[in-house]
Amino acid sequence: MKAVVFAGTRSVAVEMVKPGDRVVIPTHVYCGVCVNCARGLSAACLRVRPGGFGAAYGYAGMGPYRGAQAELLRVPFADANCIPVPGEPGDDREDDLVLLADAFVTGWHATELAQVTAGATVAVFGGLVAWRPAGQPDRASGHHRACRGLPVSGCRKAD
Repeated sequence: MKAVVFAGTRSVAVEMVKPGDRVVIPTHVYCGVCVNCARGLSAACLRVRPGGFGAAYGYAGMGPYRGAQAELLRVPFADANCIPVPGEPGDDREDDLVLLADAFVTGWHATELAQVTAGATVAVFGGLVAWRPAGQPDRASGHHRACRGLPVSGCRKAD
């Protein structure tokens, strides 16, 4: 997923986002109004995948939503899934906004689930993941919470 400009036409049901707005679109799809979304559990939305809960772009078994790495994208529940952000396309914030759409949020969510507090030391596992762009936001999430992140590489899969 990435930061995009909402440049296309919109449905009459879309009220919060207008053509030309710069938005970030999360990887997971949610309605924004069901009981789970209202409780802040948007990854477990009850309306986006009939017969299950939660949905995401491009993941098998996570609903009918094809991948979002495209020039044009149909965004269901656009008022919930198109998050307006400041600036203009191609400005100095663009790279930061791309991370906001997915990678940084993953790291932040991990620190939330682990209840990381200031002063804590955390390990970021995943071989080289800690040194590629996907691992950097994980460490940044920890630094934002004033904790120390230790990347761990060389992990082998157990036989």
